Amino acid sequence: MITTSVAIERHQSPECAGPRLCRDHLISLVERVAPMLGLTHGATHIFRIMASLTRPRDWTTAGGDPCCYAAQVELARVAGISTATLRRHEAGLVAAGLVGKRVAANGSRSGRHGCGIFFGPTIRRAAEFQSRLDDLEALRHQHASLRGLRSIHKRHLNGAIAAMAAVGHPSASHYAQVIDEWPDAGQLHRMDISELAAHVEAADNSSREAVRIVENIENSSVRPLNYERPYIQDTTQEKSLSCSVTHMRMDAGLPAQDSLDSDASDDAPQCREKNDVGGAVACKSDFLARLGPQRLYELAGDGFQMYLDARSDREQLTFHDFVVAAHHVMRDRGINHSAWIEAMELMSEDEAMVCVLIIDAKCSDPAIRIASPGGYMRAMVRARSSDNLNLVGSLIGLSERRRDMTTA
Repeated sequence: MITTSVAIERHQSPECAGPRLCRDHLISLVERVAPMLGLTHGATHIFRIMASLTRPRDWTTAGGDPCCYAAQVELARVAGISTATLRRHEAGLVAAGLVGKRVAANGSRSGRHGCGIFFGPTIRRAAEFQSRLDDLEALRHQHASLRGLRSIHKRHLNGAIAAMAAVGHPSASHYAQVIDEWPDAGQLHRMDISELAAHVEAADNSSREAVRIVENIENSSVRPLNYERPYIQDTTQEKSLSCSVTHMRMDAGLPAQDSLDSDASDDAPQCREKNDVGGAVACKSDFLARLGPQRLYELAGDGFQMYLDARSDREQLTFHDFVVAAHHVMRDRGINHSAWIEAMELMSEDEAMVCVLIIDAKCSDPAIRIASPGGYMRAMVRARSSDNLNLVGSLIGLSERRRDMTTA
């Protein structure tokens, strides 16, 4: 006579839509979702042991229902635990909906009587588990993206504070106190997504306010003459203005280690945000100073413009706005954050931002095909390392393209 123990999962062929995953893949999948199912490490380990004692073909064959027929005493010996602990772990797996347990009246298990631990429930829930992992991965990337934005806000606010302090502006002490109250890198990692998003929004607002104060200070003073000549003009002299970007480096660029999250896609979540204020002019842009926000906006692609529109009026856009927009565009275009870090090792933040702007503009042009925006970004970094990157020439090309499309 066959009876049930703990819970009943009748020995029936599991329904399965589409290709079935192999045994090792499903074991790995369960191990990754185990914390979401409330499983202990011990229960997950027992799941692996029992699953590994099933026939691999039963996991992939239509109608197959893998079963572990090993006796509890043998399983406990293999796992190095007591039979009481094993029973507790098995009960946890049944309660989590991962396995079905059928035993004989005397508690024995055998293939001849169809008694043992069955893994049909795991197979049936494979799609659910994968969906959970996808959701978790998306949340993880969103968290990393928000931490990356906070890093930008902190860097730019530090730069603005230093610029205000240099001229004795009274707001310097206020914003220094604001940034001193921000959570550190470790606290950021422990925040839930809603709490982090609220903090990043507040940090963004503070950074924008401070950057605009610095811009007002600069606008009220006499600018050097070299700021009066734009890099790109709507004249026939455009091509004569092309020059290597190496001759107009901006001093605001910070080393890559001041950035956050070495790779958002690979999700290396070690936040290496620093508290120093090494980038005294990290809120300034040479490109923006020479071109003006309106002109640079006009050269940007649809995605870049969308994020800029959401932030401010075109005439009031700051370098901070353009860098934040670049951060969002990189995410949308599938450009790994590691590409940004590589760029920051060789060029200023200003130049890295313009690289993203150029890529997005090209991707927005139906006449231009860029198979891999991330690969294109890395190619620009390589060109910079060999001193062959001509961002000004690329911007002039975008300007000519815009004019041709307008007159066509």
